[in-house]
Amino acid sequence: MPTEGLLTNEEQVEVHWDELTEHLDVRGSPVTSYNLQWDAGTFGLQWFNLVGYLSDSLDITYIVSSGIIPGHIYQFKVRAQN
Repeated sequence: MPTEGLLTNEEQVEVHWDELTEHLDVRGSPVTSYNLQWDAGTFGLQWFNLVGYLSDSLDITYIVSSGIIPGHIYQFKVRAQN
C-alpha cells in the first residue's frame, strides 16, 4: 500500500511503497516493474499513470510535483508486474 513520504509538503507529494520480496507476494517470479497511479483529486473516479506503465520502473518512491493543489485529497495505488 502506498504511503506518504517525509518530503510531502504543500507543493509536492512523496509516495513510497514497500518492495515485494516474499515468495507469496510475487508468486515465485521477481518483480519487473511497479506501476504507480493517482486520482489527481477526482476522489477515485479516474486514475492516471505516473510511472511504470509505458516503461518499466523498479523505483519504490515517487514525487508528484505537478497538479498539486494545497488542501486537496489525493489517492494513490500501486501494482506490480512480474
